[in-house]
Amino acid sequence: MPVPGGSSRKKKNFASILAPFVARRIGTVSRDLLEGRIEGKHSTSSHPMQSLRFQVSCRDDEAGRGLVLLVDDVATTGVHFSRCVEQLRERGYSAVCISWVS
Repeated sequence: MPVPGGSSRKKKNFASILAPFVARRIGTVSRDLLEGRIEGKHSTSSHPMQSLRFQVSCRDDEAGRGLVLLVDDVATTGVHFSRCVEQLRERGYSAVCISWVS
């Protein structure tokens, strides 16, 4: 599952391109359960201070179980991963995080 974009506001980001390839490689499917946004003043910068305002929510209230592989393109502060994992755990999933560049 890809980490949703925050600063770009785009649905299609590098993580959303990577996740389906990773899923196919390990013999599973990629799902988009999360939506991301930047709270407050917005710019297209991916500066770590803007990352701190990243908020994430699940698209539905579906209860889950099992392991989720959370894929991001770049991990700097870890905020995106930690907030996504928090949302997934609230719904019953376990999560493992991987990033293209850290």
